[in-house]
Amino acid sequence: MMSVKKVVRTAFFLTVFLIMTFIISSSVIIVGKFTKGDRLVRLLELIWAKSAVWASGMKLKTHIPPLCRHQNYIFLSNHQSYLDIPVLLTVFSKFFPRFFAKRSLFDIFLFGPGMRRCGHFPVDRENKRQGLKDLQYMIDKVKKGESALVFPEGTRSPDINKLLDFQIGAFIAIIRTKVPVVPVLIYGTGKVLPRDSFWVTPSVVKVVALPPMRFDDYSIKEREELRDYLKQIMEKKFLEIKECNRPKDQKNI
Repeated sequence: MMSVKKVVRTAFFLTVFLIMTFIISSSVIIVGKFTKGDRLVRLLELIWAKSAVWASGMKLKTHIPPLCRHQNYIFLSNHQSYLDIPVLLTVFSKFFPRFFAKRSLFDIFLFGPGMRRCGHFPVDRENKRQGLKDLQYMIDKVKKGESALVFPEGTRSPDINKLLDFQIGAFIAIIRTKVPVVPVLIYGTGKVLPRDSFWVTPSVVKVVALPPMRFDDYSIKEREELRDYLKQIMEKKFLEIKECNRPKDQKNI
């Protein structure tokens, strides 16, 4: 039986999230008609992200290595929940990373145009030719100084205790841009807001980033090798985080 506390938290979260999405998306679109500057737009987006994190009731814990404020990065993260985006926009707010998201999200009323105005990158997963054009658009933007947030799994994992296979696009971008990569592991958002549910359960969410890595010497022919290497590194760290979150009486069994 669903607890009253869970129903109230979910109702509160959805109310705040929908209202803030409407207000911020509308504001971003309106601001975009009067100014070409991104500063105010990105501040509004950050307010949206932080409001979603707050309304979910999660307890956010982070471990982030020193990052150069004047350097752009490709943040490579696993994907557990719709909350991953507001969480990561909040954690890496100094870099305003633009995320690579399926094109259908950009068709949602107000939210989609708001995403476009914020400069996020749509990707067509149904049309390979268009998908390659979308990837090149992201690459061009990163080369000009944007930071990108990419979920190499391509979708939210149905099992929050393991990573899905990595898609190749992110690693093509890493090789072509020669921008430092920051592997990011997020654990717990799948408990707060599961993939196939809108019921919200406040929990601890951990975000752990590894030190920036460069792969300037890799060629495009080595993209699969790079994918496998980074998957191995991220999987190892993810398992460490998961182990730390297991109840004490279940560890070392």
